[in-house]
Amino acid sequence: ATSSSAMSGEIIFENKSSRNRIYKNFNIPASLGSTSIKVVIPQNGEYVVSYYIDGVSGVVQTGYVTSLGMSAYEDEAARFSFSTLLSSTQNVSLLKGITLSGTITTSEALSDSTRVAVRAVPSSVSATTFFGHNVIHKLNIPSGATSVPYTMTIPDAGFYKVSYVLREDNGTNYINEGFYSDGLTTAYKNRASYVDVNSDVTGINLALKSGISISGSVTSSLGLDTRVVVTAELDDGTIFHEDIEFINGTTQSYSINIPQEKNAGGFVVGYFLDKNSEGSIPRGFYSSAQTTASRVDATRVQASSSSVSGIDMQLLSIKPATITLLSGWNLVSLPAVSSLSIMDLYFTFGDKEDIDYLLKQDRIGESYYFVGESNEFLDRFSTLTHEEGFWIKTRAAMNLSLPIDPSSTDTTVPTVYRGWNLVGVASEITPSEIISQVSARNQNVLTIWTYDESTSPKWSAFNATDSNSSIADTNAITTIQADQGIWMKVE
Repeated sequence: ATSSSAMSGEIIFENKSSRNRIYKNFNIPASLGSTSIKVVIPQNGEYVVSYYIDGVSGVVQTGYVTSLGMSAYEDEAARFSFSTLLSSTQNVSLLKGITLSGTITTSEALSDSTRVAVRAVPSSVSATTFFGHNVIHKLNIPSGATSVPYTMTIPDAGFYKVSYVLREDNGTNYINEGFYSDGLTTAYKNRASYVDVNSDVTGINLALKSGISISGSVTSSLGLDTRVVVTAELDDGTIFHEDIEFINGTTQSYSINIPQEKNAGGFVVGYFLDKNSEGSIPRGFYSSAQTTASRVDATRVQASSSSVSGIDMQLLSIKPATITLLSGWNLVSLPAVSSLSIMDLYFTFGDKEDIDYLLKQDRIGESYYFVGESNEFLDRFSTLTHEEGFWIKTRAAMNLSLPIDPSSTDTTVPTVYRGWNLVGVASEITPSEIISQVSARNQNVLTIWTYDESTSPKWSAFNATDSNSSIADTNAITTIQADQGIWMKVE
């Protein structure tokens, strides 16, 4: 990246297991196109390699090494083993692009220097909170200032949602994220407007949004060293949150800034563990009686005109139900009587980049709703129950610890319709039991199928009465486990 002046930045090696980062400064002398550096890293785990450079117009601030070159998007970064890094040279190229600029303003002067980021999310991604497919530009608002200009570089032309992002513990009453909306700023991502970035764009101004707070404490008696994310959620999928750290089990306070306006239905306040720990349940919700593992049983918090305090929770220690997922497609079901929001399920994934798709059948048994890297599930369906089968496609094998009680089982086959049905049963069951229950409703089961990515063939079947079904090259089903989804044809 030849320049008339020297360019300085950092090369970053992030260990994906420990999340520790190792930084190495680099300097590209004026009029030269490259420089060489050597980095010493621990020889364990997988690493993501990236660069960070500030103050160079036309150069993307952060770029990631991928299997095909460089990308501005973290979710496209390659993961390198230590042996791969040791045996090969990793070339890092600074990314060029289109500039997007504006001003960030505050309603009053800040007493301390405050770190803020501008985030640009391409139109292919409908949610901005959880996936790494966005461009981030970091800067500081100086102490005593009420505005600061920014100029970020976007790698590709297209339409983008633009927002500011503050650290959760920013020490102000400003909401953590605000979105550009036709010249204004909104706290709600579903009200954001897209910015057309086909050439250099100016005037994309953002104003930090003041708010009120929901506060309380989270208590742990589990002796955990972990990060806990406390959330305040609206039914439209909008989530406000704050991170807190637990060291050897303590009580930690939290305060989440939310918009000062009426929100129908109120907020569902809860938490999820950043890393699942043995003996703990990864997701819990505030209830006026006691912390609950069920979002349905949560007590809604009404906060529209003034701050609300005393919303206290305790990390739950019941043994969670689990689902084992293989890399690839998995046909599964909730293994106990339960109802989970999509966000509850999503938060159980340790690495959010490892989920590609989630799909289920709709209630009339005719069509499917897809979820993928575009994170569109909030617009499609909001809950899963133990009566539904669903598909999950992942990039890596994993165990999901679900916030449901595994002892709550039921062998009742759910209502089925003529044709194909994607269902689940909250207990181990045999094909004969399924046929018996469905027959009692004056319906006939023709074929029952299950799927296992690890077997050959991957499909297993039980042919009840369907003489037209060709299933000669499948495994025969004897028992269906509680966490298996069932693909069933009925007449």
